Amino acid sequence: MDKKKIERESGLDFVRFLAVFSVIGAHYVLNCGYYRTDLKERGMVVFTVGRWFFMTCVPIFMILTGYLKINKKLSRSHYMELIPIMVGYGFIGTLNIFVSNYIYGGVYTWKSGGDELFTYRIAWYGGMYLCMMLLIPFFNILWKNLGKKQKQLLILFLLCITAVPSLIPWFFPSYWERLYPLTYYYIGAYIRDYSLKPARWKSAGIMFLVLLVETGGTYLTKMEGVFNWEFLGSIDNGYGSLPVCISAICLFLLFYRQFIPGKWVRRLLASVSQVSFYIYLFSSMIDSVIYWKMQDKWTNTSQFLTFFFVIVPLSFSLSYVCAVLFKHLFSPLLEPKKWFSISK
Repeated sequence: MDKKKIERESGLDFVRFLAVFSVIGAHYVLNCGYYRTDLKERGMVVFTVGRWFFMTCVPIFMILTGYLKINKKLSRSHYMELIPIMVGYGFIGTLNIFVSNYIYGGVYTWKSGGDELFTYRIAWYGGMYLCMMLLIPFFNILWKNLGKKQKQLLILFLLCITAVPSLIPWFFPSYWERLYPLTYYYIGAYIRDYSLKPARWKSAGIMFLVLLVETGGTYLTKMEGVFNWEFLGSIDNGYGSLPVCISAICLFLLFYRQFIPGKWVRRLLASVSQVSFYIYLFSSMIDSVIYWKMQDKWTNTSQFLTFFFVIVPLSFSLSYVCAVLFKHLFSPLLEPKKWFSISK
C-alpha cells in the first residue's frame, strides 16, 4: 500500500474516531447536568464550547458516508451491507432494554420495549442510517449525472432549505430541514470528487470562530439562565444547523487527509473505525450504568470538567471493548459473504 493510500485511510479513521468520541462527549454533557445549570456558573463557558464541538459527531458520520459511498451502485452487494448494521442494532438494542430494566427497575414492558426497538427510539441514528442506505444508490445516480457547477448549486440549495432556516427562520421556510442528512451526504461526495484540501489554518480558524459565535449565541438566547433548546435546535438538537454544518465541514477537512504517525496508532484507529457503529450502540448502555453509579456525585459545576476526563474515556474504552467482543463473537452473522455468494 502506497503512502498516499495510508494517508487517506488513516486520516479518515481519525475523523471517525473523533466523531464516535464526540458522541460520548455529547452524552456526558446531557447526563452531567449541563442543561439544568445556570450558564453563569463557573466553567460553563468552557462546557458550552465543548457542547457545540461535540455536536459535530452526527454530521461528521454523514459526511463520511457521502465520501465513502458516493460510488455505490444499485446492487445486491450494497444492500447486503445492511446485515451487520441490523444484526448489531437488534442485538445491542435488545440488550440495552434489559440492562435499563435491571438498573432502573421495569422501565420497559415487552410491548414498550418492542415499540422502542422497532421505532428506533432506542438508537435513532440506526433508523436514519438504514433509510439512507436504501436510497444511496439513487442519490448516486442523480449525483453522477450532474456537472461540477450543478453539484455546487445542489449543495447550495440544500443548505438553504436545511441549514439556513435554523439561523434565519424568516427567509427560508422550515419545511425541509429534516433533509439535512442528504445535505451532509452530498457535501461528503463533493469533497471526495474534488479532493478539497484548504490550508489547515483556515479550517481551524473558521471552526474556532464558529464555536465562539455558537457559544455567544447560547448566552444571548438563554432562558431563565439555562441553555435554550430552541437556539439552533428546533430539528434534532441542531445537527443540521448552519453553524454546526460549517464546524463539521471544517473538522472533516482538517483531518481527513492527515497522515497519522505510528503504525500501532493507525491500527488502533482502524480498529475503532471498523466497530464505530457498535461503539455508538453500546455507549448508551455503558453510559446508563456509569451515570447511575455517579448520580449522587455531582455536587457543583466545577466537577463537570474534572469528571469529564475520567468518565468519557472510561465510557469510550468500555464501549470499544464491548464492540470488539461483539464483532468477534458474532462474526458469522456480521459477514454477508458467509450468508450468500456475492458476485463482484
